[in-house]
Amino acid sequence: MLASIPLCLLPPPFGSPDSGIAFRSPERVFYFLLIYLQYHTPYTLLCFQGFCCIRAFLSSCYGGGMNVNRHQIALLGHSENPPVEKLVSIVQQLGYTPHITRVPFGEPFADFKNVHGVIVLGGPAGVYRAEELGWLKKEIDWVRQAVEEGLPVFGICLGCQMLAHILGGDVFKGEQGFEFGFTPLTFEVADDPVFGDELTGVDVFQSHGDTYELRAEHLRLMRGERYPEQAVKFADNLYGVQFHPEISTNVIFRWYRHMKAIGLPLPPDTPDDKTLETLADQHLPQSHIWLAAFLERLFGRYQVES
Repeated sequence: MLASIPLCLLPPPFGSPDSGIAFRSPERVFYFLLIYLQYHTPYTLLCFQGFCCIRAFLSSCYGGGMNVNRHQIALLGHSENPPVEKLVSIVQQLGYTPHITRVPFGEPFADFKNVHGVIVLGGPAGVYRAEELGWLKKEIDWVRQAVEEGLPVFGICLGCQMLAHILGGDVFKGEQGFEFGFTPLTFEVADDPVFGDELTGVDVFQSHGDTYELRAEHLRLMRGERYPEQAVKFADNLYGVQFHPEISTNVIFRWYRHMKAIGLPLPPDTPDDKTLETLADQHLPQSHIWLAAFLERLFGRYQVES
């Protein structure tokens, strides 16, 4: 039975969330096969030993497969309630442990010896304010170290701008003003093996006033009409997007109400509540499908050395 297998060797929900076991998709097939066989054969221990052998084989086939030390995905947020719900769900489904840091509140960063990958979320601060915002300078230094260690890093909005800055690009206030709402984008590179093409025909959600310029060696993957820089491949393990694929309808309206409350001038083409809700229902599901597929390709592609 299930109880006969050491729980520390099983992933959530069966094992400890800190066990560090990261299951790749091929391994999940054999894992659930094991669970099935336990209830249909008396040879439970034999099933478990066979599963361990299969994992070892897959580990050698997939560039290391899983790393029991590097089991965390660090999520760096910049508000009291950062929009991490969808990201946490995806990270857990991929077999990793999310480590959330609300950076402006002084929460500790993840220990690099436990980190397999990093996701840097958006926020209201501009990268160019690092000298006046001590927490932002510390975060930039931490993300720079993650880049130097060769970790897979994904930047969203501010996170993308942060990667651009760290890698020698220029970040500044956009001349076209604040961008808010759903906008269509155009692929410039539709066959990138990690970024994928699931966003074809999808309007993405924007909420930003800053933008950036890339260095010549960085590859723009998607462009927008108001702000061209929308999705970029900085390196094989470093990607960023200006838009918000992690967002939910509830968060959109929370931001919308907050902007109105503080008197932030929204663009003239900002849709009304009803239209915004309709667009969210139409486009967010496919954004989330892309996000899950992209993160599996990004984090599953790399085996970080312990």
